[in-house]
Amino acid sequence: MAFDGVIYFSNYTDSRVYRVKEGEQPEAVVPGTFPTTVRHTSLQRLPIDNKNHRFACLAVHPKHPHLLVAILENHTKPKPSDVTNILCVIDTNRKTVTHLVSGADFYACPCFTPDGTHIAWQQWHHPDMPWEGSEICVADVTASETDLSVSNTKVIAGKRTEISAAYPRWATDDLLFFLSDVSDYYNPWKYSIASGAASAVLTTPVPEDFAQPQWSLGFSFGTPLDAEGKTALYSALRGGRSVLYIVSTASGALEELACPYVALSSVQRVTHDTVVFRGARNEAGPQTAICNIEDYALPQFTVIGPQKDEDEYEDLQPYVAMPQPMTLTAQETGEPVHVLYYPPTNPNYTAPEGEKPPAVFYAHGGPTSVVLQGLSWSRTWYTSRGYAWCVTPVPIDTSLSGAYPFHIDRIAVNYGGSSGYGRKYM
Repeated sequence: MAFDGVIYFSNYTDSRVYRVKEGEQPEAVVPGTFPTTVRHTSLQRLPIDNKNHRFACLAVHPKHPHLLVAILENHTKPKPSDVTNILCVIDTNRKTVTHLVSGADFYACPCFTPDGTHIAWQQWHHPDMPWEGSEICVADVTASETDLSVSNTKVIAGKRTEISAAYPRWATDDLLFFLSDVSDYYNPWKYSIASGAASAVLTTPVPEDFAQPQWSLGFSFGTPLDAEGKTALYSALRGGRSVLYIVSTASGALEELACPYVALSSVQRVTHDTVVFRGARNEAGPQTAICNIEDYALPQFTVIGPQKDEDEYEDLQPYVAMPQPMTLTAQETGEPVHVLYYPPTNPNYTAPEGEKPPAVFYAHGGPTSVVLQGLSWSRTWYTSRGYAWCVTPVPIDTSLSGAYPFHIDRIAVNYGGSSGYGRKYM
């Protein structure tokens, strides 16, 4: 987390939170280990056992930047069922940790309004995973030089076991953006403090997921672009690749941007017409890139690092197979199965006319996630040597193999559901 020239981070080695400025050494801002016999209540200092306490998802209060809200995960009791999570307040000046919010089993994505008067977060309860059922909460914030508390907490979206609401982000002091799968797909939603109502951003739901399942903290798949929250940029999943959209939050209209990157993550706003993200292309590995969208029709992309794959392996680009999204048929249900097909690709060899190549089938294990497009040298090893490569999450109907542009030669079996194709498919 970066704020006003200061970077805050959680260090896994010693389970402490640090802050650091350019040119300076990191400074720990939570206490070291001391006994954990004192029970906490709201506004009491929490005893911290750094071996058993872990911090994540740091949010800086915009008016009192020495106050951070974070997830505190307590592993004092070793059984997984006894691990607890709360939202806490870290006072980086006094190096204290106090209780803020508890009651749910898991928390994620705390974030303040620009004026610091409200906070939003995501929470969910065992046995739900966050993509099965999770809630977005909004609360009033009272902050001073020495204390931060919340009141009037309200669940504004999501429902246990039935609806997932995730990835909250404030656009203004009133307007909150988040994603919800009410339509069976993660689509953009918004909530207004003034009206107390949440509503879908798009006039018609799009059958594409605007986020991936929340396996890890810190994901970001979209961002407001202007101070009024009139437009936002989102990445969505379609056919095993990421696509970029400019969304009008007032009218619900969306416009797709031409984008060479096929796997996007960590989308962050820089200015009203510039975003930065982590992305991969079919012919290049992961890169950090800046996208200038001053002209929606001609977005400009600038790589800021690294470019090793592109520079070092330029001579190998003719050997890289380009993916072809396909839809096959599930053997037992007859339902569609979404596949990425990579044909054999080698400029030095051509197969006899009409001959179908052997195919390696790669099936990821699930229970969610998805194999996205993007450069893979291990896959290229096979496709450059005459094999097709297919990515699929479930068994396909081998009786229909005559309809496929390959022979089924090998199957790596580890079946599970895929994300990116809606809640039912997942």
